[in-house]
Amino acid sequence: MANNCYTTYVITGTKGSVDNLMNALTKITTEVERGNWQQLSALATHYGIDYEKSDMHVRGDIYSFNIDEEDEGKLFIETDTAWLACTELFQSINGVLNNELSISYREMEPGCEIYCVHDEGGHFPEECCVFAEGED
Repeated sequence: MANNCYTTYVITGTKGSVDNLMNALTKITTEVERGNWQQLSALATHYGIDYEKSDMHVRGDIYSFNIDEEDEGKLFIETDTAWLACTELFQSINGVLNNELSISYREMEPGCEIYCVHDEGGHFPEECCVFAEGED
């Protein structure tokens, strides 16, 4: 797939909401085969979000997620999506969870030279991204 967008999310909030999302991620990644670009749409469906009606971008996979061992109210999620991040999905999930989450993210799509950061807590101190390919 061309134009992959790699996004790191750092999600903080109440323990109940973070646990709810962690449990949903565990369920989805167990049920849906990785690599078929349907994990994020399955996550939307899990939360009752009609992504087709709202024309929400949900094409992609979750390739890792974990709770911070020192701060159980902090969840890290890594996604690989087509063209752009699925930020609207996570904002919609936050709405379902009574807006108890703070969602920070770093979105990188080297093929289109996209580097975007939305940081609500000092999680991404980098100001730029350097990408190189080809010979040394």
